[in-house]
Amino acid sequence: MMLLSAVTFNAMAWNAEVNKAIVMFAEQNLSKGAAKRATELLGAPLSSYKFENNGKSKVYLNEQGKSVTTDEKDAVVKLEKALVVLGDKGAATEARKVALQTAMEMVVDLHCPSNIFIEKRLEDDF
Repeated sequence: MMLLSAVTFNAMAWNAEVNKAIVMFAEQNLSKGAAKRATELLGAPLSSYKFENNGKSKVYLNEQGKSVTTDEKDAVVKLEKALVVLGDKGAATEARKVALQTAMEMVVDLHCPSNIFIEKRLEDDF
């Protein structure tokens, strides 16, 4: 029981560290203009963002890495919708803020291997 608890705790800590690393990497690689607009939308730099989703969005892909679902809970579907709002210069500021937060959450979820499900079953190869 103690071993199981330790594994779960380490996995949760790993996700928090990875979330932070991904956001810091993104922040360092944004143009100055993009970083400024993101900071204006969020009211703080990207690296100060506190994640609420905590890896809850799953990703369903085929063997080529393409999304295979239109499920509203899928990370790729959520990310695509958020990017549409972010690209709409006429969208309300609050809608763009929510879209940026959603995009950040989904990008982090896409980088978490435990969230990705491949359409083909492994035993098909054996």
